[in-house]
Amino acid sequence: MAIIVNGDGILTGVSSLATALTDLTSGRGTVTGVATVGTLQLGAGVSMSSPRTQNAAIFTNNTEFLTVDDAGRIGIGTISPNTDAHPQNVGKINVGFITARSVAGDIDGNTLVVAGIATFTNASTFKNNVTVTSGNLTMSGAGNIVLGDSSSGTDDRITFGASTDMEIFHNGTNNHIDCHTAGQELYIRPTKDVYFQDYVTDDVLLKMVKDGAVELYHNNSKKIETSSSGITISGDNSTGSYIKGVARFTPNDSTTVKVIWDEGGFSGAGSFQVKDGVAFTAGNSSDLKLYHDGSHSNIINTTGVLKVRGAAGQSITFRNGDDSANVAVFNVDDATHLYHDSAHKFSTTSGGVKTVGQAEIDGNCFPYSDNNSDLGLSANRWQDLYLSGNIYLGGTGSANALDDYEEGTFTPVLDNSLSSVSYNAQVGHYTKIGNQVFGYVYLLATAGSSTAGSLRVSGLPFTSNSVQYHEGGGYTTYLNGTFGTSGVEMQAKPWVPQNQTYVLFHTPEDGNNLLGNETNFANKYLIFHIRYKAA
Repeated sequence: MAIIVNGDGILTGVSSLATALTDLTSGRGTVTGVATVGTLQLGAGVSMSSPRTQNAAIFTNNTEFLTVDDAGRIGIGTISPNTDAHPQNVGKINVGFITARSVAGDIDGNTLVVAGIATFTNASTFKNNVTVTSGNLTMSGAGNIVLGDSSSGTDDRITFGASTDMEIFHNGTNNHIDCHTAGQELYIRPTKDVYFQDYVTDDVLLKMVKDGAVELYHNNSKKIETSSSGITISGDNSTGSYIKGVARFTPNDSTTVKVIWDEGGFSGAGSFQVKDGVAFTAGNSSDLKLYHDGSHSNIINTTGVLKVRGAAGQSITFRNGDDSANVAVFNVDDATHLYHDSAHKFSTTSGGVKTVGQAEIDGNCFPYSDNNSDLGLSANRWQDLYLSGNIYLGGTGSANALDDYEEGTFTPVLDNSLSSVSYNAQVGHYTKIGNQVFGYVYLLATAGSSTAGSLRVSGLPFTSNSVQYHEGGGYTTYLNGTFGTSGVEMQAKPWVPQNQTYVLFHTPEDGNNLLGNETNFANKYLIFHIRYKAA
């Protein structure tokens, strides 16, 4: 069935037809209220229009979805369009191909959804959001996606992530790749090497080699390079490399700091410091070590000579802990001085050494070569020499050893055959040289009772030796009728028997001991000398 409306005819109120409508043809007319239409065909030069005071509209399910106002603006999902093409938030422009400016002016929509493949040619301007639900957004030919300078945090930026986690933009001065979400990492994942280069000169700034080194450059010259064993730093031959700020060194796979450079340091000293037990070493085999063990400081040299050298013409001085006094001073071409409690005690001289005060020697003291040095000088003699051992004279054997020298006094006593002796003089003194005892006795007795026993003078300072045939003896120097009672002086000789501390007197006529009743000690003298070998 077909309905033809010619001229300015108006067909209204058609809600149903007895026969299915296949064609509706109008020369210049208005058709409203048609429930079922197959094809709406307008004649050549004829337009479909609305009354002048109303918008043209298309309804679906009695709801207006497309509106054209009298200014020619198209609204999709809105009855009040304010731009040439005004899609509402929930609307779509679902096309396969839009040529030139098929949609006049800007596309002003909060969300533009392009389903399928869409091609935009010539200049197209999009405001707010463009969403690609499937497929790709592809640039071909010589075209570009151009964004202006970003003057705020929300314009002219390419953003990534549901929470604008990453942005790429230019702010008019600098270029930015910003990551906004805390805790998220930025991955750059190439399949080969990565270069950062100067745009104008192509100078390398940073190079990251796949499965290899990371290289850092200065003015296109490599300065730092990583390797499987650590890093290599390349410095200028004249100025070297600079490490500024805090530098800490730890063992492998550890965070325990062993070495540090810091203006504060471990103790605020502002120096290069190492922990206790960590050594500065030098030499291929750590031949020199400098370290602190927690209690003491150590300088250990294990090879060759340890040399400490001062500046030319300058002394080397060791000072005490608070730098208040010298400990040792080593002068160039001059004396070396040693101190005790800041007092000078020892110096070297052109002729040897000089000590100030006492010199204590623990161990042997001997000349540089045998039989070539004197102890003291004719004009510089030792005053006293104190020994507890031997002096070896003329040789080094025991026969040359002088082990003792002593001078002293003792009190001689007339006993054994005399009793109740009184003395006007009773003197004895001795000199002991080695094991030889030299004695001198001076007796002046005023009275005494005598018997027939041997005359004996006791009180010797040392016991005589007990070796057979080593008895001692001597001689008398003065008697005045002491020996003898018949007026004839008996020339008896003093004799020191073995292992005794007394003297007997033997008469040369018969070799017998002089008896007490053969003497006279009434104001009589007995003066004699003896020598015997001490035990």
